[in-house]
Amino acid sequence: MSKTRFIGATVATRKVSGQVRARFAGQVTVEYVLLLVVGIVIWMAISQGLVSRSSSSPGLVIREWRSILLFIGNDTIEK
Repeated sequence: MSKTRFIGATVATRKVSGQVRARFAGQVTVEYVLLLVVGIVIWMAISQGLVSRSSSSPGLVIREWRSILLFIGNDTIEK
């Protein structure tokens, strides 16, 4: 028999049987994996937009680096 009380949106259980504990551990693992997948997808989207080396649509960092190199390469002398 377990006593359950509600704290906000979570449930606190004092006595937890083995099956319930295993279910909570499985839920934590699934949530962790989902957060990891979401983080990786967001990271991939950001990195694709920043450092893409595609000639048709280069990323922001590559585009700016190219403009800096062209500016330095022109070697304009201020008069």
